Amino acid sequence: PCFGRERSHACLVSDATVAAESAYRMCYLGAPGEGAERALMSELSAGDVVLADERTLARVVVVQHARDAGARFRLLTIRHARGTARGSFSLTADHMLPLDGRLAPAREARVGARLSCGGAVEAIIHERGGVINPISSTGYILVSAATGEPALAATGNEWLADVMLSAYPQYSLSFALSWLLPATTQAFYDDALERLFDAAVPALAALKAAAPSAAARA
Repeated sequence: PCFGRERSHACLVSDATVAAESAYRMCYLGAPGEGAERALMSELSAGDVVLADERTLARVVVVQHARDAGARFRLLTIRHARGTARGSFSLTADHMLPLDGRLAPAREARVGARLSCGGAVEAIIHERGGVINPISSTGYILVSAATGEPALAATGNEWLADVMLSAYPQYSLSFALSWLLPATTQAFYDDALERLFDAAVPALAALKAAAPSAAARA
């Protein structure tokens, strides 16, 4: 589950005194001020603070695929509009986001579907590109292009989103380490954990998919 590497931006908050609402206005409404600005997700790292939604700040736990600049994947670029305001963002088909009031994988997006920002999907473009995925402490993040309206998306895919959006990660060792030693956590993930995680994902996804049916037969 990833965002498009080349165009996906988050609202990066670099001043601890800036509230979420003020950061939103600076990043997306053109309000003057310092301490919050749009930044490419590929420029983020563990420990950074971003907007999880209009009223919530979140810490970046780790950035997946930070060193995979050359890898190419299938992406969906979703263009949306709310009145005269327009925006766009790119992500993989299994990435979760609110669609018509429910959390769903991006592949279920259709023209006319409503996003969390209140805008409607205007177009869906299939393309290939690099990927990046900042995992936030809340499991959500606002994503946008360099200009235009943002939209809310989860930072997990369809088999992992329920775990990422639960209370469990807040008490995990990985979250604690990222809070205390963000640079070390990011480096360790890049050097050791990412390849292990990528290799394990297919088996874990299959195991989770099989669990409900096994429970039903019991």
